[in-house]
Amino acid sequence: MITCPVCGTENDDLSVTCSSCKGYLQAKVDTIDLFSTIWGLIESPRSALRKVILSRQKNYVLILGSLQGVAVLLAIARLQSLARGNDLALVVGLATVLGVVGGVGIQFLLGSFVLQVARSIGGKSSLRNMRAVIAYAGIPVVLWLVIILPIEFAIFGRYLFDSNPSPAVIQPVLYYALLGFDGLLVAWSLYLLSVGIGVANGITALRGAIVVLIVALVLAAAVVIGTERNSGSPGV
Repeated sequence: MITCPVCGTENDDLSVTCSSCKGYLQAKVDTIDLFSTIWGLIESPRSALRKVILSRQKNYVLILGSLQGVAVLLAIARLQSLARGNDLALVVGLATVLGVVGGVGIQFLLGSFVLQVARSIGGKSSLRNMRAVIAYAGIPVVLWLVIILPIEFAIFGRYLFDSNPSPAVIQPVLYYALLGFDGLLVAWSLYLLSVGIGVANGITALRGAIVVLIVALVLAAAVVIGTERNSGSPGV
């Protein structure tokens, strides 16, 4: 909470003017500096995400959403070994195009869903802020796309998307070390999302983590149900 220096009224952490006397409380952030924000997510995640939420111009949100869409589809292509029997360039190209186009739409839908879950436990954010939180909390995923994935591809080549043989057979120690680093980036992203949801909605980071858990469970259940339907026999 922010106490108004003029009238002493308690205001929300993200308030710019006092709800009672309309006195000045704090400045809005004009624009977001991407590189300083990335460093801030390492040094002080809560402060960095707070600046994102307070910013007037939610710049880079669409770009980050597109890159995250590409990263997710390439990760799926890797996990499903989609290059097996297919042209690798075609698989990567389709994942890139569909990711750029669909990433922003997924960001919008996910932001809407997260917002509703957060509001159900006392949150009070906006869709615009939730989209910004999702975009910037997903920066570790973008770092994987632009830094780690090219390294993995340079080491394992098409077998990163083929698994015949598996990259774990080609370079087991290096493969599992990189896989562990991938897991750390995902964990970092989930942590940032929990913190960002908490800041944007005026709730604790723990309750933000509960929102993330609920959303993850619902999405996982949807994937399982969809997989079971697709794998079911036509006659059953």
